[in-house]
Amino acid sequence: GWGGYEMGRYDLLEEAGLGGLGLDVHSSAASSGSMMDEDEASLARARLARPPGYPCQIPNTLMQLLPGTPLGATALSFAHNGTLLAVAVGGTMLWGVQVWDVITGALMITMTGHYEMIYDISWSPDDDTIVTASSDFTAKVWDVSSLDALNPRAPLKRPPPAVLQHACFVYCAAFHPSEQHIVVTGCYDHTICIWNHEYPPHLMHKMKLHHACVNRLAFDPLGKRLYSADGKGFIRVWSSDARTRNLAEGLRFLKELDELDGEAITGLRIHPNGRRLLVLTKHSRLVTFNISKLFSINSQYAGVKCINAPIQSTFSPDGRFIISGSEDGRVYVWDVEHPEPHHLSRISFRGAPVYCVSWSPTLHCFAACSFTPLAPVQVHCFEASLPPVNLTSRAAPLGWQPSGTLHARTRPATKGGPSVSERTARMVATLPDKLTPEHLADILASIRASVRAKGYSSSKAPLEQELLMVREGSPEAKRSPMSAPRRRAAREEAARAEARALRGPEVLDFSTRAQEGAQRGDNETTPPDSQPPSTDGTGFRTDLPPIRMRPS
Repeated sequence: GWGGYEMGRYDLLEEAGLGGLGLDVHSSAASSGSMMDEDEASLARARLARPPGYPCQIPNTLMQLLPGTPLGATALSFAHNGTLLAVAVGGTMLWGVQVWDVITGALMITMTGHYEMIYDISWSPDDDTIVTASSDFTAKVWDVSSLDALNPRAPLKRPPPAVLQHACFVYCAAFHPSEQHIVVTGCYDHTICIWNHEYPPHLMHKMKLHHACVNRLAFDPLGKRLYSADGKGFIRVWSSDARTRNLAEGLRFLKELDELDGEAITGLRIHPNGRRLLVLTKHSRLVTFNISKLFSINSQYAGVKCINAPIQSTFSPDGRFIISGSEDGRVYVWDVEHPEPHHLSRISFRGAPVYCVSWSPTLHCFAACSFTPLAPVQVHCFEASLPPVNLTSRAAPLGWQPSGTLHARTRPATKGGPSVSERTARMVATLPDKLTPEHLADILASIRASVRAKGYSSSKAPLEQELLMVREGSPEAKRSPMSAPRRRAAREEAARAEARALRGPEVLDFSTRAQEGAQRGDNETTPPDSQPPSTDGTGFRTDLPPIRMRPS
């Protein structure tokens, strides 16, 4: 009833069609993959490497099929070095963590110790430890330092995992980006816990300010802000800067976002530049918030199906793409600037829900997993010799090339004029980088001049004296703060101004002025002679006596 995740492993087993406690699945031995020597691994790593600052390429071919486990996988995450992949897997008795080298396909290490489902998995900033969040009331920190990719089965004596004991289900966990001895967890009892996982692990602070269970946590790249999302659709923003605040005293609350009220949030990711927040809800709603503009919803992306499972989505390392799993067994990719989805048809889990996807920070590859018995973890990479994945949509006239330059799709040209793409590109090229009051005034002036040139307006008044006229009974008139008498008076004044402009220079007429003054209630006196005064044709009076100057 809290809108969060399932209560434990057995509810998800029913969803996966395993029938709960009657599970009888034979465990298959995990293969270490095709072993490579040092030279082959170096060549493969160089072929897939993405240099810093280069754009990501969408993978177009399958690279590795990592053997599945009896229950499948619920979460995975690439290390910061980009080659190691941590996968949360379920066995017949225990849940644990597998670490794979995606270049060689070698299983580096397997660690078990959770008694219930693992909901979240995350790497420390130095890639030496992994934290997992489980519904067995614990979060555990695992030591994975000194892994040897060329000799993965070498015996290593490792300390037992640090156990962070909670009073309820733990749905999410994350390391602080700058203080890696600090782990933050989100729980079913609406609390956020701050831990020091170094020996002996201990609880530093506990806060209970959310409206429902805390499903997701996300730090910004510098660790100054923490975003937490709950099962009722609320997102809280916290100050987590360890340089200016003692985290043992808790986080400082900054803001609450309620635009997704009533929609349980399952996915929360921060853009690599820290300016956008990607949110996925159980109403199949995938949106981005613009952090730099008062947390307004920037875009909404269609296609993903998320109703029951804790589906997760993420950004590409360069921030140009969004990738997400889905309950329909598909993996979708979007250009961040365009909401039209693209289904990666090469990835298939035969209709089983794709729970999690992760994009390598340093390689042109990503991984996807499914909570399905014996379902392998699929690692896909980009191969330059194969056709690239094209995200250009017919519904969107604009797109982004891999280099990041703006381009337009060509459409048929109209008679005697440029094509739609040429006009669009010309309009984009003339837009200012920053909209100032001066730019806005120029835009309004050009719009008014265009309206006059096309005959839609006959007003000859200067632009700053034009009045906005609305029709009686129209929606604009109902929304206008002006009353009906004031609107009529404004129309009459505009009509008189237009009539005076058409007559040319005004001739003084005391009788007309007297009638208008009487209607307005003015105390003007009527001249003794009601006949119009004589003029010489230039508007100057000729019947007035000359002005005599008094001698000084």
